[in-house]
Amino acid sequence: MLDLARMALTGGDRDALMTEAMRVAAAITDSDFVKVLERTPEGDFLVTFGRGWNLGEIVGLVHIAAGADALPTGRAAASGSAAHSEASCGSPATRVPGELVAAGIESTLDIPIRGAHAVHGVMQLDSRVAAAVGVRTAERLRDVADLLGLALDASAKQKAEAEMLTKAHALMLREVDHRAANSLAIVASTLALQARVAGAAPASEGLLAAAARVAAIAAVHRQLHRGEAADGDWVDVATLLHGFVAELATMLFGAEGRDRLVFAAEPGVALLVPVARASALCMIAAELATNAAKYAGTAGPVTLWLVAGPGTDISISAEDGGPGFPPGFDPMTSSGLGMRLLHRLAGPGRERITIDRVQGGGARITVRVAESL
Repeated sequence: MLDLARMALTGGDRDALMTEAMRVAAAITDSDFVKVLERTPEGDFLVTFGRGWNLGEIVGLVHIAAGADALPTGRAAASGSAAHSEASCGSPATRVPGELVAAGIESTLDIPIRGAHAVHGVMQLDSRVAAAVGVRTAERLRDVADLLGLALDASAKQKAEAEMLTKAHALMLREVDHRAANSLAIVASTLALQARVAGAAPASEGLLAAAARVAAIAAVHRQLHRGEAADGDWVDVATLLHGFVAELATMLFGAEGRDRLVFAAEPGVALLVPVARASALCMIAAELATNAAKYAGTAGPVTLWLVAGPGTDISISAEDGGPGFPPGFDPMTSSGLGMRLLHRLAGPGRERITIDRVQGGGARITVRVAESL
């Protein structure tokens, strides 16, 4: 009992705590069968630990429905007092459930696991002998159950604190994204203004290209700030890209953007990736869409595809109806800034960028993004 008390007070490993509690309870009653049924958020009682039983057949599977106050387990939890039952009793409130009788159980004792503010569940001792326990034995079993209640109180508090920290972390990240988006939007506007002042074509074109890339990064942060795709440090990349491409379409094509730039994900794709990888995927989508908009002209819409695999890779393709790449074009040796950025964003490894001609005219460029960027 002392070891159990120490484990409960110091917040030790939950599995070790439950195992020790089962051992102590079994030793007190000389019983081979002990189990813990914890109350679920729905109010049911679910077997979470046990001793003596085939745990693979009961843990996480056997439960007693909410509102079963007429049964021994529900009665013990509702009253906060131990409930004894025997197979030979006529009343359901004091009769061993049929499933246990079929397993040879003649009597059960349900001890409520009481917390500071609520009953966490029940510790149930099953016996093949129809006999009630003595007062001293019942008191010692209540001590075991109360220690479990103390430990579960601490566990619930730690879980609540962890959830609060997670929410605070997510809110902080969203605020950072909001401020970053605003700051980058100012930088993009400044670059665009400088491009108009520069006058000379090479300088102004370079500044406008830089402004477009900064604006795209700002759009990524705006999408992350909205929080529709983000879950802490992880992002549903399909949801993120859907919103990002819609914003990108307006940036590239204005009012016609919805018809000129289309995003499609492979059916059933639900990819959770780290924020850094999701941001890289958005920037790849921006480079592909910008390049297609520049060279495809008005030859039909530009379609961006998101595909999972092979393995842990994620691929983004851009397909358009334009003239395609010139004969002999090799993405591995291209010196263009856009292609070099794609190589950098795709991650380590060769041949991550492939080019295909589309039947009926047009081109498709695919960037396969590595898991470790």
